[in-house]
Amino acid sequence: MGLSSQVTSKSRLNLAYGVYYQTPPYFFILWDHQNRYLKDLKSTHYVTGLQHLLRTDLLFSVEVYSKQYADYPVPINNEMVNLYNNGSGWVTGIDLFLHKKLTRRLYGRASYTYSRSSFETPERGKFVWDFDIPHIFSINGGYKFSNKFEFSLQWRYLSGRPYTPIIGSFESTPGSGDWEAIYDTHANSSRLDSYHSLDLRIDRRFQFDCCNLIAYLDVSNVYNRQNIWSFEWLRKANEKKKIYQFGVLPIFGFHLEF
Repeated sequence: MGLSSQVTSKSRLNLAYGVYYQTPPYFFILWDHQNRYLKDLKSTHYVTGLQHLLRTDLLFSVEVYSKQYADYPVPINNEMVNLYNNGSGWVTGIDLFLHKKLTRRLYGRASYTYSRSSFETPERGKFVWDFDIPHIFSINGGYKFSNKFEFSLQWRYLSGRPYTPIIGSFESTPGSGDWEAIYDTHANSSRLDSYHSLDLRIDRRFQFDCCNLIAYLDVSNVYNRQNIWSFEWLRKANEKKKIYQFGVLPIFGFHLEF
């Protein structure tokens, strides 16, 4: 359900409310026949937003939201086979947008999101959810030199994703040199380093009677930021290893428009 009101000639207020249901993932159901009786996942959304036209080509908007999740399937007594609808979660946040339409060959968009999310189960209590990334900032835009050439860029920043750290290790069999990791009992109690990356792209358009051919060169992570994806536990070395995302990655391609 949504409501929208034109409060001034340049401002619009939007309100929205919704309740959504989703069937549990099929692999949950296939794990054990008892999981066929799981209830649908439920989410309730509350959204309030305001749009304001700063100029004919420049739009600012702000949106505040709260989302509640219920009946999420979780294991009991660490048994991953039988699941129960005992999990619940919360997400609250605010989004800020600034959008410039294409004028004088220039266009762009900037956005910032602040949000927090948590999850709760009877066994583990309340903890930071896997999706809890408090700060997300992005800016993208481009310049059209002509009907044939276009340059664009995107820069993104995300605060570190939560993860459960390794706090120790033990030798599974004395003298075997095979070490098992011991994880913190508090889920997602640490965070990875922040992520940021700059992507650049140039497009060349070829116009034909039947269609348009667009060839492009896209270079991701131009300044080769070493963004951590996760950690790998090395059982023989008894240490953890950082797993990085891609460094500089050029991609050439093309597509057709009919």
